[in-house]
Amino acid sequence: SNNFGSYDYWVIKINTQGDLLWEKSYGGSGIDVANSISVLPNKNFLILGYSFSNDFQISNSKGESDFWLIEIDKNGNLIKENSFGGSLFDSGQDIVKGPSGSYFLTGFSQSSDGNLTNNKGDNDAAILHLTSFKTIINTLNIGGSKTDMGASSIFNHSGSLFVVGSSNSNDGDFTFSFGGSDLFVAKYD
Repeated sequence: SNNFGSYDYWVIKINTQGDLLWEKSYGGSGIDVANSISVLPNKNFLILGYSFSNDFQISNSKGESDFWLIEIDKNGNLIKENSFGGSLFDSGQDIVKGPSGSYFLTGFSQSSDGNLTNNKGDNDAAILHLTSFKTIINTLNIGGSKTDMGASSIFNHSGSLFVVGSSNSNDGDFTFSFGGSDLFVAKYD
């Protein structure tokens, strides 16, 4: 009911009977796509995706498309928002809570500037480690000279981060390829 433009993040809340309690849109005049949601200890929600917008609710656009992270409360009110990325196409795909209250954003990036400076080729899988909503601890790119994309991540019981995605590269971090697009799993301690 409150669209900002082309595509927006759209969040709905329903009760256990499936009745709509509320719905809200978030974004700008461009294409904004939500991909992942996580519950915070205070019961607010973090929502990650990507944004091609640089207006309305997007206050810190970095370039063509950015990782766009928002926090909303239980009533859908926008609490915070921030963009991460560089001047080219960057896309947030998954958010996972890490140790000590940190968060890891997984996605992909074509940028080699801004927050994502270690691009290894066409498109890399990208992981951003955040201490808080706006502070980056570090970033990591996984890739080669072709299209590589991070899709999802998870922590195991011993604290290792596992990232899964796809790779078309046979160089850089991917020294072996079965041909075409391959599944990759990477582990970080």
